Order: sequence, then structure tokens, then C-alpha cells
Amino acid sequence: MTSRTYTGNKDAVHAQKREGTKVMADHMMFIFGLRNLGIFADRGIRGTSKVKPPKSVHATWRACDLGGTPEQLNKAIGFLFEHRDILGVEEIHDYSSSFMPNPKGFGAGYRCDRDAWKVYDKNTIGSPNGKWVHYEIAPAMADNPDAVLKAFATIFKF
Repeated sequence: MTSRTYTGNKDAVHAQKREGTKVMADHMMFIFGLRNLGIFADRGIRGTSKVKPPKSVHATWRACDLGGTPEQLNKAIGFLFEHRDILGVEEIHDYSSSFMPNPKGFGAGYRCDRDAWKVYDKNTIGSPNGKWVHYEIAPAMADNPDAVLKAFATIFKF
């Protein structure tokens, strides 16, 4: 795999729903039995000490939080990571420590521009013993539900 540009919150606040994001969330929920904890939220980044924090990627309609059991999350995070390029995954936050075990339980995060995981601690973005995964997809996927469908069809060879 190669590193790709990370979009972050450059396109926040996005004026309208991005259908590709919804299609991807629907597929992830169906395949892994997860529940949708939220896509859009016009809010600042949580965990920042700034008076006016920068916008969360949730404000772009390109981020999704999905909840489930540790087993479900482990499989889902593994799937997102394995197919990160074809699905246009830019970031994954494993708050559950299911995929990237963390003895202190703060989780870990993957980002496409470094194409690597970073283990969280109490001074970073982690959420101890969380029961969800946060992922962000590229604008091209978020804006194109057909591209998301094609990616899943390619992965599952149908």
C-alpha cells in the first residue's frame, strides 16, 4: 500500500448529505452487524482544549461511527484496513482496542498519509474501552455511491 493525501476537515461544514458515506455505512452495518452511531455532526473536534476547536470530520459528511461488540469491531476494522485503498479509507480510529490491542485500552488510529497505526494514550485522542470504530472516507467516495458499490462488488467479486 502507498500513502495517500489525508483530507481531514478541509471541506467542513459540507452543505449537504454525501450519499456515498451513507451507502458505505449501510454495507458495513449489514456485513458486520454493527449499528450506526452517527455520520453528520456540525461540531468541533472532541478532546481538544481550544476554546473554538477546529471542525470535526463529521461536519464534512465523510466520517462515520459504528458500534458493536469487540468481535464485530475487530472484523470490521480489519476489513476497513485491508481494503483501505479500494474503499478510499483515509482514517480509522479503533476506540475498542479490538484490532490494535492497547494494554491501557485507549485504542489506536490509522491515517492514510502515514499509512501506519499510532497507538493512543491518555494524552491523545483515545477513548478508553470504547465500543465503536470511527472511519473517514475520501471525498471522491463520499460523493459517489456508485463508486462505493463498485468497490464492494470488487472486494466480494460479484
